[in-house]
Amino acid sequence: MVKQRSLLGYFGLTFITFGIYGLYWVYAMARDINTVTDDDSGLSPALVLVLSVFTLGIFMIIWMYISSAKMQTAGITKGVQINDSARSIILWMTVGIFIFVGPFIGRYKFIKNYNTLATVYNHQTVKNAA
Repeated sequence: MVKQRSLLGYFGLTFITFGIYGLYWVYAMARDINTVTDDDSGLSPALVLVLSVFTLGIFMIIWMYISSAKMQTAGITKGVQINDSARSIILWMTVGIFIFVGPFIGRYKFIKNYNTLATVYNHQTVKNAA
């Protein structure tokens, strides 16, 4: 079973912990996305975290693009519609910064796609265990 995520929880906990939760979030999301997409060859969560820290968040945006594309592909194979494309998310995260709310919208779409796949994965896990 993988955990559902929320945008408000992410920002709230990141603010309260002075950014420490944001680092944990990157690690946990990388791990969980590899799980829900059934991708054993995906980037290591520790590598994603280290590269995100050393590039001051730039690699995290690249990782979000790669993961969004993986989630779209996994959605097709699992029969689930993932509405927000990787291109849409990366545009919100980069170009959307000029309207301030763009990164919030991009992260919301990313989490929404993940939660869609997490629901299907958790349902299949429970169904297979029974």
